[in-house]
Amino acid sequence: MSRLREVLDAKITVNLDAEIDRHKALISLVLITLLIFFAGYGFLRYLSGAQDSYYKERVEELRSKLRFHPDDRISALELALNLYLSGNEGKGINLAQKIYKEQPDDPNAMFYLGVMLSDKGAYAESTKLLEKLSHKFSGFEPARVNYFLGINYLQLKNYKAAERRLQKSVSIDGSYPVAYYNLGLAREKLGKVQQALDAYHKALKLNGNYPEAKEAIGRLTN
Repeated sequence: MSRLREVLDAKITVNLDAEIDRHKALISLVLITLLIFFAGYGFLRYLSGAQDSYYKERVEELRSKLRFHPDDRISALELALNLYLSGNEGKGINLAQKIYKEQPDDPNAMFYLGVMLSDKGAYAESTKLLEKLSHKFSGFEPARVNYFLGINYLQLKNYKAAERRLQKSVSIDGSYPVAYYNLGLAREKLGKVQQALDAYHKALKLNGNYPEAKEAIGRLTN
C-alpha cells in the first residue's frame, strides 16, 4: 500500500473552477497526508471506508467532467491522483505520464507525476522531474517541491542534497513538522547530532503527538 494511500484522511474538496486552487489542492492534500502519518493509525483505519468511497466517487465525477472538457489538464491530473489513491496506482501514473509527455513543460504535470513517483518508490525518476520543475519554475510552490526532493534524496542516500533541500523547504515554510523531522534524519545521517536534535525538537514543538520525533530525540540523547 502506498505511503499516501495508507495515511490519508484529507480530501480535495476545493472548487475546481479556479486553476490556481486546483494545484494548491493537491499540494495541501499531499502535505496534510504526510503530517497525519505521525498522528497514529487507528483513526486512519476508521476513516479508510470513507476514503475509498470518496476516491471512487471523485474518479467518476472527473471522468464525467472530462467527457465534456477533454482538454482540461488540471482535472485530468486530479483524475490521475484519485486513481492512484483509490488503488489504481498503475493507471494513475500512466495517465499522469501521458499528460506529461504531451505537455513536458507543464509545472502541474511535473509536480503531480513527481509526487506519485516518489510515493511509489521511483525516487530517481521523481527527482529528475522535480529538479526540472525546480529549475524551470522556481516560483512554483518551492517549499513543497524542495520537501519532496529532500525525501527523494534521503531515500537515495544523498544526505547532503537531502539536508540542503529540506533546509530550503523549512526556510520557506516552517509550519510542517514532517519537514523538520526528515531534516533531522538527514542531519543525523551526516553526523550533525546537535543540529539533528534541533530539527527533531522543532518537529515535536509543532506536533506534540509525534512518536517518531520523540524516539529520535531519545536515540540521540540516551
